[in-house]
Amino acid sequence: MCRCRWLVLFMLLCSAGAWAEIASAPAFSLKNLSGEEVKLESFLGKVLILNFWAVYCPPCRDEIPSLINLKKKFAGNGLEIVGISVDQNPDKVSEFVTEQQIPFPVLMGTKEVSQAFGGINAIPTTFLIDRNLNIVKKHIGLVEQKTFEEELRQLFDGAVPASLPASLPVTLPVSVSSPLVASDGEAVPVRQPEASEPVSASGTP
Repeated sequence: MCRCRWLVLFMLLCSAGAWAEIASAPAFSLKNLSGEEVKLESFLGKVLILNFWAVYCPPCRDEIPSLINLKKKFAGNGLEIVGISVDQNPDKVSEFVTEQQIPFPVLMGTKEVSQAFGGINAIPTTFLIDRNLNIVKKHIGLVEQKTFEEELRQLFDGAVPASLPASLPVTLPVSVSSPLVASDGEAVPVRQPEASEPVSASGTP
């Protein structure tokens, strides 16, 4: 009996120290600025930074250079970056992307996709997604480039970022109080569309 109790205790300790199953990223299909559909599944096998942002958001704009640097620095490691704009005017987004020479795809978000990711109420909100399309980190606010680099290097090595707790929620939505969340720099509230400017399922007013 004593031996059995020790065996059960040993198994419990081992399971407590193991990583819980990480939340799978919600599947989506959104249009890029050329009107082409882009699906989350197309990034399977890549480490993905998924960044919800807007042109009207100062910290989002401030974060763009760091994302561009990361894309250039880690492209050879299998990094992909995707911006999901919560703007209501695709033309303004396209103009900004051209001006800033953003080298990664920018998609027009929808209310449905924002809700699927736990509700995007403040931007920038950024998800770090592993090669199996699992969410391993959620940042709210501007993130320093060195923070991204530390987390990415661990993912490139097949590890979960060490700053994460050992118990993670299995399913979305991921609330602001979730242990996945890291509160970083400045963030701004997401603007709601005016009643006279309904947003279609494609993200285009």
